[in-house]
Amino acid sequence: MTHTKIYHEWQAMRGRCNNPNNSRYEYYGARGIKVCEEWNKSFEAFYEYVSKLPDYGTPTYSIDRINNDGNYEPGNVRWASKRTQALNRRGWKCRKKGD
Repeated sequence: MTHTKIYHEWQAMRGRCNNPNNSRYEYYGARGIKVCEEWNKSFEAFYEYVSKLPDYGTPTYSIDRINNDGNYEPGNVRWASKRTQALNRRGWKCRKKGD
């Protein structure tokens, strides 16, 4: 599965969290965001979990952390659209009309 989207997601996730030379490391690994040990060691374990989540296989969706201060681990990931992910980032403040 090395040439699949899901494998690329797994590699990118690990790079952001584990590799200080990764351009996104400052927003993930440097903040203390980790990949759970099981997923970090095993693509198969990662695949087994995330392939059963709702919206797996939706072409424009990618892995998102539900709690963006939390780790990549069971219970804190989902498949989400770019819009959903944009609304789920640090510093995002919902404003009421007129604020």
